[in-house]
Amino acid sequence: MNIGDQLKEARQRKGLTIAEAEMATKIRGKYLRALEEGAYEELPARVYSVGFLRTYARFLGINPEELVEEFKAISADPERPANLEPVVNKEPFGWRINSRQLRFGLIVGIAVILLGIPVYWLSRGHSSTKMPPASSQITSVNQPDPAAVQPIQEPSPAPPTNSVQPARPTQPVNGRITLELLAQENTWVQVAVDGVNTFTGKLTPGERKLFSGNERVWMLIGNAGGVELIKNGTSLGFPGKKGQVVQQEFRVDNN
Repeated sequence: MNIGDQLKEARQRKGLTIAEAEMATKIRGKYLRALEEGAYEELPARVYSVGFLRTYARFLGINPEELVEEFKAISADPERPANLEPVVNKEPFGWRINSRQLRFGLIVGIAVILLGIPVYWLSRGHSSTKMPPASSQITSVNQPDPAAVQPIQEPSPAPPTNSVQPARPTQPVNGRITLELLAQENTWVQVAVDGVNTFTGKLTPGERKLFSGNERVWMLIGNAGGVELIKNGTSLGFPGKKGQVVQQEFRVDNN
């Protein structure tokens, strides 16, 4: 059985459509369909295609490494560049100046010199004009009599008050929502706490995951009948049936 048949059979066995698999894996549906149909020419660069195949296989509960090795063996390698002949500059090093360029340069140089001579003499004529000397007199400033200066009385410090500023309340460290996932079967899970993606991966039977948030906890479960939800110490049971993809969100105001 080839790669596409294994992927398609595993997806149908879970009762999922391409759209549901796209929502769970965050991989565009046309790439999932190309993997199942063997249309590898519709896939992006090989490094991305291998990543898509590995993620999709894990989501469907298939060993990804075997499929990846088979995919690398039968697919072309678009990353290998074609043999390119080196570009050799056959022109000799240095500047190649013909006689026309040389004559033009000489004419420009002579014109600059001829125009610069009058400008130089005009600038010397303006600079030779004598300027009147600046006045060297300094206006005296009457200094105050030190005896007439009264010392500045520094204000006495105010007596300390006995008032005490109230301390600010300490913010709680732990979140207000505590959600625990207890896996009974293999299941793919994605969890975001307070809008931040916290966990994405596969849970095996008996594995537990604990998440705490101040506002909300959002999750996407690939096998709703294979994981038990425990919210704030209270079991909520299974969020759905086996093989069903379920998306749930818990907020503080729903406690």
